Amino acid sequence: GSCSIPGIFEPVKYEDFLLVDGGIVNNLPVEPLEKFKEPIIGVDVLPVTQEKEIKNILHLLIRSFFLAVRSNSEKRKEFCDVVIEPHLKNYSPLDVNKADEIFLRGYESTLKTMSKFIEQV
Repeated sequence: GSCSIPGIFEPVKYEDFLLVDGGIVNNLPVEPLEKFKEPIIGVDVLPVTQEKEIKNILHLLIRSFFLAVRSNSEKRKEFCDVVIEPHLKNYSPLDVNKADEIFLRGYESTLKTMSKFIEQV
C-alpha cells in the first residue's frame, strides 16, 4: 500500500483489505522500539521543499499529503537517538526513475551520520 496516496491513487487490494500509504498516520513508527535498550535509528527520506507554485489540483493534493506526513514525522523524531536525513531536496518522493541516485544519497548520508553518532557513543 506504500505510495497509494489517498485520493490520488487507488488503494491496493490484499486479501480482504484495502491498503493505502500509512505515512499520514505514522511515517516514522518508532514508539514500539522504546522498550528495547538499543539506540533507535530513524530514517526520514521525505525531502523538505519550498513550493513556489501550485500548478493544479493534483499537485495541491500531493503537496498537502506530504505536508501532513512531514508534520507526523517531525513529532516522532524525538523518540530517536539518531535520525538519518539524506539531502533529497532536488527529488520528488515520486521520482522512482531516480532510485539509484536517491539510494546513493541515502547511503552516503547514513555513513556520515552514523560515523558522527558512533564518535559520540
